[in-house]
Amino acid sequence: MHELVALDVASASEVARMVRREWDAGNAVLVVDQRLPHAAKRQLFETLGVHTIVTADERTHSGLVAAPMKDGDAVVISTSGTSGEPKGVVHTHDGLRAASLASSAALCVGADAHWLACLPLAHIGGFGVLTRAWHTGARLTIHDGFDATNVGASDATHVSLVPTALTRIDPSRFIRILLGGSRPPDSLPSNTTVTYGLSESCGGVVYDRRPIPGVSVAIADDGEILLRGPMIMSRYVNPDLASPIDNDGWLHTNDFGSITDGLLHVDGRRGEMIITGGENVWPDAVERALVTHPSISE
Repeated sequence: MHELVALDVASASEVARMVRREWDAGNAVLVVDQRLPHAAKRQLFETLGVHTIVTADERTHSGLVAAPMKDGDAVVISTSGTSGEPKGVVHTHDGLRAASLASSAALCVGADAHWLACLPLAHIGGFGVLTRAWHTGARLTIHDGFDATNVGASDATHVSLVPTALTRIDPSRFIRILLGGSRPPDSLPSNTTVTYGLSESCGGVVYDRRPIPGVSVAIADDGEILLRGPMIMSRYVNPDLASPIDNDGWLHTNDFGSITDGLLHVDGRRGEMIITGGENVWPDAVERALVTHPSISE
């Protein structure tokens, strides 16, 4: 029987070893965010139907109603989305492989790369660094979270970061930096690739506003961004959640934007839009206008 195994371990290197071990046993994994308090972890396990909990010291049965795992399921990524209720995004081994190879093709890298994993492995952006290296045979160094000094001392060639981390390092130390997780700054180092994606799309699938190989992007009639490709999620593990994938295989992102000359422009999330004077206004556009106004200093 395939199980969903929660890896509740602080050491990122140990988590990576455990992932490979559970996969060899035919199980799917849920990497647990170590910032969560005990009660929140227990609620997460119950909501997502964890069968087994592994800590640094023991392996125990959860005693909860376990979610059924299918052959080929690899990882469940917990994401709260806009609702606040944990959603378990299921990705298969085939999907992870497709994402890893497409990303590597877009970056023109393979076994010659040396990836640094310093983002939380509980999130798809961090977990994807592991699978990208594993599927291409690249060298992999794993840190227990982001530390500017340790990152700066690394001899890795490639790294994934969030914008706040980018400002704390010397970017010239890397050949390529993947940047995602939030809106990027207006000024970026030339070796930085801005990614767009979400947990349901297996992380970034649009690089510098262009889809990576195998990914299609479309805009719905109401302006919602749609994504399609072999790395798109299998399903939500929560049985009561409606699938965001329509009958034609398009993932509805809940983000809005437009495509001009083949480039994707992301305006914002559903619910963020402000309606004023009968016009739709996105907060990011207002913020950018304010910070560049000569009469505003901060």
